[in-house]
Amino acid sequence: MTSLKSAVSNIVDINDLLEGRLFSVPDYQRSYSWDMKNWQDIWQDLNDGMVTTTEHYLGTLTLKFIEKTKCENNKIFKRYEVIDGQQRLTTLHLIFLALCKHDPKYMKVFFHSCNGLNSLELGNLNHDYFRQMIDAVFKKSSAFPSPSPDVQTNRLLLKGYNYFYNQLSSLSLKSKSLDDFYDYLNLSLFSLEFEVPDDTLAVKSFMGLNTRGKLPTLLDITKAFLMFSATLNLTGKTLITMKNLIAKSFGEIFTNFQLIKDNGKKENVNYIVNSIDENDLLRFFYHYFSLDSINKYKLPLSYQWSISSEAVYESYLVPSLQFLRDQGIASGSMSHIEDFIREFCEEFSKYVNEFLSIINNISRDCSYKKVFSFLQVNATLYLLMISMQCRGWLDPSTIEKIETIDLRVYRTRGTEPAKEIYNIICQIRMPSYTLPNVTTNIDSFINSWMPVSDFRTRLERTGYEHTAAKYILWCFEKECDLTRKVSSPSFDDCNLNDYRDYIIEHIFTQEPLGTPASFHHSYSAFHFIDEQDYLKHVNMFGNLCLLTTGENNKVKLMFPALKASHYTGFKAPRAKILGADISSKVFGASGFDKSTIVKLTDEIINFCVNKWK
Repeated sequence: MTSLKSAVSNIVDINDLLEGRLFSVPDYQRSYSWDMKNWQDIWQDLNDGMVTTTEHYLGTLTLKFIEKTKCENNKIFKRYEVIDGQQRLTTLHLIFLALCKHDPKYMKVFFHSCNGLNSLELGNLNHDYFRQMIDAVFKKSSAFPSPSPDVQTNRLLLKGYNYFYNQLSSLSLKSKSLDDFYDYLNLSLFSLEFEVPDDTLAVKSFMGLNTRGKLPTLLDITKAFLMFSATLNLTGKTLITMKNLIAKSFGEIFTNFQLIKDNGKKENVNYIVNSIDENDLLRFFYHYFSLDSINKYKLPLSYQWSISSEAVYESYLVPSLQFLRDQGIASGSMSHIEDFIREFCEEFSKYVNEFLSIINNISRDCSYKKVFSFLQVNATLYLLMISMQCRGWLDPSTIEKIETIDLRVYRTRGTEPAKEIYNIICQIRMPSYTLPNVTTNIDSFINSWMPVSDFRTRLERTGYEHTAAKYILWCFEKECDLTRKVSSPSFDDCNLNDYRDYIIEHIFTQEPLGTPASFHHSYSAFHFIDEQDYLKHVNMFGNLCLLTTGENNKVKLMFPALKASHYTGFKAPRAKILGADISSKVFGASGFDKSTIVKLTDEIINFCVNKWK
């Protein structure tokens, strides 16, 4: 058994830290994530220390020794894997880069290479771009290459570098020089270095140090616990293989989640940008994986549809591994715990990868774009879609089912019944559960919570107040374009910029007739009984259409007959149709009246019932 006593800790200065050493951040670690607040904090500490001539403690670095390597110049370097502290160490190197950009004489102090390896090699998404940053300074390039716009973590590297470069540029204004700053780093910056000899202590030190400092994420803890469980229960080549699998799987999870966030932002998916964090992945995956695993491994647990991410770890993962360990001790074989850890890691990585595939499809497939970027589908339905994707069941036709749940049940009811959806999700991984089972249960859910008759009634009653009114009218625009063929070129219902520019227009204004804005027309002239009858109908779907913001500003206070000539020249198909029909008296002598609203409302409601069924 490896003891913590075999770990080595030292207080080191910058020279001790860098001299004869090469650091690498393994791929299973998360990508660079520090931002402006972190940069400002560390710069303030360094600047205050330099002004007051006091030492600065950088924090703890946990390292695992890998090997000694002989370089081209016969110098021997020690290679270390960074177990914890990679954010601080990377930020420190950004400061070094900024200093070297100001004066290349510092390069030989802070940066060296050996057999093609730089003094710091980042992993995953950061690896290539950080190398490009170092090369740019070595070659005295005027600027760094631009990071891919899809990868936020590399934009943070560049922003961090630019922040420190600008701060160093202002030193002369404070009667300090670059040499003063260099001397301060050399003489007064210290770190506690904690060197562990193997993966077992690396995991233990990670869990111990982090839980007494900045708390790790739940995924960090999950990865560490799986490593610990593997180390506790497995041996030899089986243990080595398992630890490599855990590291690889979580490296993929961290990387793919970063890409999910980046691509979600690119595609304007609000839930991904503003709400989801990586801890949610554990809860998502639980609903897909747990029931099948409970049955397969005969775990003394039950599926919990309303479980939190924290409870997944505490009430599912930890008890599962403890039960399997107890069973293994009793039987003399740890094969079940080996199988469980392997299956959990492989399936979790696959699950997050399939999540990424769905988000990537937003830019490729209009049906995905409309559900995620236009409709902004309910969060519960993400879990259903990812689980279906894992079975190869998600495509444009099943996406339409998801859209129907969201629009017909969640948006129209104004509530979010979830238990039945989770009961579908938890069975998807079961071998006996098929796609027809899923679609049948989805249809049952829809018709139970929103029968067609209720759907019609609620659409008639809500109209403008419906939370998806704009989306309904947008989809109806495409229907109008296809049936009446009024647009040239054809109406592009996948253009998100157009969708954002459109707003809902009231054909009869929302103000009661008789106000100055509506030109004192009487209610009876348009077959309204009175003001109350007018207000009852003015927000119905038949009195609504979509106009761009600019178009709406031109006509919003006009009477329908006056709007008609403008409508025919507007962009959306339905406005053109309305303009032509009002002008040609298709709806009657008044051009547009109460009966027209009722007729058009029925037309839109029939469209909704046929589309979302």
